[in-house]
Amino acid sequence: MGGVGLIITGGFPVYESSPPGEEAGQATKTFDDLCVEGIEQLADAVHRSRPGCKIVAQLETGYLSAGPSTISSPFSDAETRPLSIAEIRTIIDCFVQAIVRMKASGFDGVQLHGAHGGLLSCFLSPYTNRRTDEYGGSTANRARIVREIVVRAREKVGDWPILIKANCTDYVEGGTDIDTFLHSQKSSRLPELTRLKSAAACGTAWSGRSRTGIPASPRARIAHAHRTTRKAKLFLALTQKDCNSRFP
Repeated sequence: MGGVGLIITGGFPVYESSPPGEEAGQATKTFDDLCVEGIEQLADAVHRSRPGCKIVAQLETGYLSAGPSTISSPFSDAETRPLSIAEIRTIIDCFVQAIVRMKASGFDGVQLHGAHGGLLSCFLSPYTNRRTDEYGGSTANRARIVREIVVRAREKVGDWPILIKANCTDYVEGGTDIDTFLHSQKSSRLPELTRLKSAAACGTAWSGRSRTGIPASPRARIAHAHRTTRKAKLFLALTQKDCNSRFP
C-alpha cells in the first residue's frame, strides 16, 4: 500500500510568442512547433515503473504578449494587447490538438492550466478580462474559451479525463474571490464539462512575484482552500509547498 498514485506534469506549452529581445524565427509558435518528440516515452516510463500510477499532462500557453484585454495579469508588469478572435480560435485549436496527442501518447488525462495569471486564468478572471465580445463580460462568456476547448476535445477523445486547475481567488479587487468562485464555476459549466461534478482540486493564486495581497503563510492559503471545499463538498488537493505546513 502507499506510494504515488497520480503525477501531474509541469506545463507543456501549446502556443506561445517570442519574448522581447529574443531572436525569433517566427512571431508565434503553435502546438505543431512546440510538441515534444518522443513524449510517449514519459507516460510509458511511469506506467512501467509503477503500473497503478496515473500520469496527467498539464497544458498551458507559453509566453504571450497578448491576453483577453489590455489589463495585464497581476503577476506581470508587461504591457499586453487584446487577442483577436482569429488568434483565440487558433489557441483553441492548439489545445485540442494537444489533448488528442496526449491521449495518443499514453497519458491518463490532461489538466488545463487555468490558474496563476496564465492565459486561461486571465480569460476566467473579471479583473483581466474586460472584453465586450463573446469571450468577455458574463461569467459564461469569460469561460467560453475553456468550454470550447473541452467540447471540441470531447468529440475526439470521448470521456477521457480532462481536468482544469483554477484559482479560487485572485487576491485583487475586481477579480475572482472565494465568495464568487463556486457560483462562477457553476454558471460557467466547467465542472460539468470537465466531468468534475463531485470532486475538484482547489487552490489559490500562485504565491510568487505579484501585485496581489496573497497571504505569505501557507496556513492562510490552506484555510481558504478548506473554506471553498467545505462549501462545495469537494476534496482538497495541495501542492508540496503547502503540504509542508500543518493544517489550521
